[in-house]
Amino acid sequence: MFFNIQEKNITVNGIRMNYVAFGNGKIPLIILPGLGDGLKSVRGQSAPLAIFYREFAQKFRVYIFSRKNVLDEGYTTKDMAKDQKGALEKLGIDRFYLMPTE
Repeated sequence: MFFNIQEKNITVNGIRMNYVAFGNGKIPLIILPGLGDGLKSVRGQSAPLAIFYREFAQKFRVYIFSRKNVLDEGYTTKDMAKDQKGALEKLGIDRFYLMPTE
């Protein structure tokens, strides 16, 4: 499969988040799309994202997460960080490189 691409979602603490994963490396690289994710989530974007970030695909297993699918009023970036932490724990990822995009 091209870059070993996966497009999935994960449910943590009753919330659902979409993510894509690609690359053949052993080291996790987490890319956080930032607040612009509200305009366009990663859903349906796995191939374009893998092509755009292809330089990382040999060394890393790249994960790009969207925020949770339904936002509650008063949802903060601190809440987003807690959700992200829960998703990483559920996936068994405890050590990784982090690349924010905004």
